[in-house]
Amino acid sequence: MALPSASGPALQVWEIGEEILVELYDNKIQRTIDQMTMWKEPEQPYPMRINNVVECGGNAIISWIDEELRLSLMAEMNLVTPHDTEVEWQTNVSRTELKQPSGILPHIQKMNDYYGLLGQIRDHTLPIWIHTLDAEVLCMASHENNFAFVSMNRGIYYMQINKKSEWDEATFVEEIWRQNIPDWPKPWPNVIWKSQDKINGNLDTYTQSIHLDHYYLILFDDRGSWVMLSTDNGEEFSRGRLPFKGKNTGIWKGKNGWAILEDNKKLHLFDNELKLISTHKTPGPVNHARESKRGWIWTGWRHNGSEKGIKSTKEIGLWVDNNENPRVFSNDGNWYDFSY
Repeated sequence: MALPSASGPALQVWEIGEEILVELYDNKIQRTIDQMTMWKEPEQPYPMRINNVVECGGNAIISWIDEELRLSLMAEMNLVTPHDTEVEWQTNVSRTELKQPSGILPHIQKMNDYYGLLGQIRDHTLPIWIHTLDAEVLCMASHENNFAFVSMNRGIYYMQINKKSEWDEATFVEEIWRQNIPDWPKPWPNVIWKSQDKINGNLDTYTQSIHLDHYYLILFDDRGSWVMLSTDNGEEFSRGRLPFKGKNTGIWKGKNGWAILEDNKKLHLFDNELKLISTHKTPGPVNHARESKRGWIWTGWRHNGSEKGIKSTKEIGLWVDNNENPRVFSNDGNWYDFSY
């Protein structure tokens, strides 16, 4: 059964296991269920902009940001109940409440008290846990029961989701290690990276993306540098520079390599060792790339692309699925067939 259109225009798409989560134009989110055959009704657990989502240990780890209120949240949300029924995420707090001097704190305390009274009985419509953060989460990645994220100007955090006990379905999050933002490899010798403690910096850079497997965590900045850390202790394992001079504006990992976008104009294809294989000019930004049986394919600003060439489209593609005959989800909330 083909998945119908979403409830409205969309801004961004995240994969959560075998499903997707879409940010709609009104800041609500909409999720697919039953292996992407149906949509749930739009939801808004918190009246803030969602900026990162990963699936971890069968649940969703989500971060929200509100620039006006200078507020950042992270929570673990149930995707299903222990009986494999779908969960409706309820609205937990209003924007008026967020604007109060005490902000989100009464809500967090209320939930802690609530779960303390109920013990093992849980309301699956509420977050399993929720934390306020002192900076925006720039990027996030997960692998099995572990996830990692980068907090702007704060550091890199490697976390683990654990069950409270063998008999309790509830989980808690544990910090395994944290590291400072790396001193990225420099694009030219006289670069001094701007930071809070370097007033004489002459170039700024931010972590563009993070990628995680069992052994390593790889970070890329937006200036073409990369650093690999060990998941055991966060120590640096390797580092290097990508072979181009422009800004890194998008990265996608495949089984056999990487697709990395330069200045929203060129999509470079690399092997797993980050050795350049080929370069493909694009007519604009790429929103999603995927390694398929026919090689790399991608979608973006009014075009679809493959290693064979570019096809113009009227739509702005946000995400392409992994079916044998791929379909593209576009910013108008509709699906259309990918054309090679």
